[in-house]
Amino acid sequence: MCAVTALPPLDQRLLDAVERLGHGRRAFLQTMATQWRLSPLQIEVVVMLDSGVTPPVAGEVARRLDVAASTIADTLATLRTKGLITEEPDDTDRRRRLLALTPAGLDRAQAMNRERASLRTSLESMSPERKGAALDVVLTLIS
Repeated sequence: MCAVTALPPLDQRLLDAVERLGHGRRAFLQTMATQWRLSPLQIEVVVMLDSGVTPPVAGEVARRLDVAASTIADTLATLRTKGLITEEPDDTDRRRRLLALTPAGLDRAQAMNRERASLRTSLESMSPERKGAALDVVLTLIS
């Protein structure tokens, strides 16, 4: 049996805070998903397309969200059925289909961004130095 070494108090607090942030994000997505009758992944796709993901193709969306191509294919099919996205052939590569939000999809993305306004306000009040330090810590933990 392997003994677990306790983290120093500040490290433990930071780890706990990062985990709470992840839980909060999931809870927020689930609340929005329930309200709009979408899955959290469908919401993430809509928001990603609103943010200008380039190129807006299924493979890139799957890569950025770290999900299987088949999962994204199912998600996109549902979003098309719900009238939130369209897919058009790419003029430069006919095998690819470009994704775009419909007006209804854009409305959903904008509503999500309004819901996230309080978080954005908190970030705006932080100094660039604190933001940079926080980003460095989060990216280090992700890697």
